[in-house]
Amino acid sequence: MLSHPENELVTDHKPNVSFETKSTLSPRQVGWVEFLQQFPIKWVYSKGVDNVADPLSRLNTFYLSVLQVEEASIDLPPLPLHSLLDSIRAGYKSDPVFACDCENCVGFDKADGLYFYKDRIYVPDCGTLRQSIMQDCHSGLYAGHMGVHKTTELVSRWFYWPNLQADVAACVQHCHVCQVSKSSATGNQGLLHPLPVPARPWWSVSLDFITGLPLTARGFDAILTITDRLTRLVHLVPCHTTLDAVQFAHLFVTHVIAKHGVPADVVTDRGAIFTGKFWSAVCSALSMHMSRSTA
Repeated sequence: MLSHPENELVTDHKPNVSFETKSTLSPRQVGWVEFLQQFPIKWVYSKGVDNVADPLSRLNTFYLSVLQVEEASIDLPPLPLHSLLDSIRAGYKSDPVFACDCENCVGFDKADGLYFYKDRIYVPDCGTLRQSIMQDCHSGLYAGHMGVHKTTELVSRWFYWPNLQADVAACVQHCHVCQVSKSSATGNQGLLHPLPVPARPWWSVSLDFITGLPLTARGFDAILTITDRLTRLVHLVPCHTTLDAVQFAHLFVTHVIAKHGVPADVVTDRGAIFTGKFWSAVCSALSMHMSRSTA
């Protein structure tokens, strides 16, 4: 039993403060009230972000608000936080935002060698510093491999940098543990249906683009592949990445219809050209069936 006449019990669960003064209690709550009355305690409410006894839902290296860094009298937590803050301070020198080394950058507050944006530490674009912070908040000891929204919220409590949410989304998407362990949230996608065997050559053709290639002497940086699904004969047509629907239709007429006639079926992916209204109108006018494949 506690020996002091009154002891403060700090909690971030606000209903506990008014627990003993409620007018109606369940039988289980009555039992707890009778048990707690043995102890001379006073409940005191404190927000979770201010409660140093609440580390499991906080960043594991922070037990005090980083906003207290500017207070010289505050003792910082041990080495992990010191090491992180030192890395952030050193990273400002290589970040183009602070290349001018000005004391008062527009929109930022400076304290103890750190730049703050809306009460959050600005993390410079330096090496793997941002990546390390995101990994600590997503896959750290107390993080629990949360999703994009919860990981973004956790990072945003203390840190800021441009495109933070997009960077966190990419980090979570490439997490190997999440990809292997977590089940898909999508419903049953159904069975895959194989395409029927064409009746004759060039009766069914498949089309696709190979992009991102080195620029040739004639200025081409992509290839249109036209494949006969029966004989597997392929036409490789040089083209540009900026090819639009009208230019694609001209290539199709030149390399397919002019040489092999109008096919009955065209197999494509779901790219912008193949799902556009122009290509749909061309296929409808020539009575070609469109078979858009899935990923």
